[in-house]
Amino acid sequence: AKLTDTVGCSAMPVAADPTIENVVLLACGSYNPVTNMHLRMFEVARDALRKSGRFRVLGGIISPVADAFGKEDLASAEHRLEMLRLALSPPAVAGPPAWIRLGKWEATRRRWTPTRQVLDRYQAAIDAELTGTEPCSTAGGSGGESCDETDAECIWLRKLVRRLKSTAGASAHGGDSADRQTAPLAARLMLLCGADLLASFARPSLWRTEDMVTIARDYGMVVLARSGFNPQKFIYECDAINPFEQNLVILSEWSCNDTSSSQIRRSLRRGESVRYLLPDSVIDYVYRHRLYGCRADCWHGQSSVSSDDAAEAAVSSSAAAAAVQRCSRGCQTRMTGSAMPAARIRKECRACGARSTRHVFLSSAAVDDQRGDAPDCLPQQQQHGDSRHDRHRQQSLQQDAASVAALPALSGPVRHRSHSESKS
Repeated sequence: AKLTDTVGCSAMPVAADPTIENVVLLACGSYNPVTNMHLRMFEVARDALRKSGRFRVLGGIISPVADAFGKEDLASAEHRLEMLRLALSPPAVAGPPAWIRLGKWEATRRRWTPTRQVLDRYQAAIDAELTGTEPCSTAGGSGGESCDETDAECIWLRKLVRRLKSTAGASAHGGDSADRQTAPLAARLMLLCGADLLASFARPSLWRTEDMVTIARDYGMVVLARSGFNPQKFIYECDAINPFEQNLVILSEWSCNDTSSSQIRRSLRRGESVRYLLPDSVIDYVYRHRLYGCRADCWHGQSSVSSDDAAEAAVSSSAAAAAVQRCSRGCQTRMTGSAMPAARIRKECRACGARSTRHVFLSSAAVDDQRGDAPDCLPQQQQHGDSRHDRHRQQSLQQDAASVAALPALSGPVRHRSHSESKS
């Protein structure tokens, strides 16, 4: 039997080897706002753990802190959850399902929850499925929280383990007796974090010693190195976690991006661009709700460009592709082709003065630059009725016919008329 190393993701199938540890990555933080690097950590960790040959990543959970955390400039949990939802949305409906889930439980609590209690609660859902017990009867660790059977994240975790159990059972019954799995099936969470979070273990007001020991001993950590932090040195100097160094995986991301959320907030306050540091959907949300002191006029995304501005830019860039078409009244004039049917801008027909919002007309200056002659439209101040419009249209058609008839004569030598002939 085969099992993909990430449920819901088109990964390379691997055998259900009992020597490989099944893990679910959990990342906790403020995500104020979420950056591309926050999400990139999951991909880097999954690749590294898979290449090590020791782990099989079943999925990932990203869990923002509650409002009671009390951090300066912390946006409301409602805003941060919505930005995470937008960031985790797949780019296309037909694309692969996201293997990272948004954990809402911690953010929706009225009080701040230590990271160990978050790990305990989600681990309770995994253990309940492994042991076949009801999730409501499984205590959630030191916090005494039970895993609600209606919790979306707990339901998702139980499905991951259920699929793992079915695959492992099929592998045990399908092979030889010597290859059958004898060790009990297990799965656990691992805390995914940056080196700055690991360094915060030195703050006794934020971390209790027993929590640090439990996280390093029972769960393990995947730490992504960042500039300015030395995780190896901290592990060596920290007496609480040093005995469990084998459970701590230190990773390096060579496509480095050390931009922090605090730098993002500073740039937003100053009206500076943060594009390509956050997902565009998140940037749009930030400016739409005026978060972090930003101004809506500083967002230069595509969604803020008006249709009139887009139409004008398209007209100036595509002037060379102008074609002879008809306006709403039927007269022949030069306007842009049908490549931009959605562009709506009020322009005046160069022949009859009719206005239209269905076409984008070339300005008279652009047409004259292409033709190299004087404009042939009627003066704008001249007001004419339908009869004058019809006469002008007929004159235009006659001039076009005369021009076509005169084309063969151009093959011979051109004879310039004298000044007297021109007068006569």
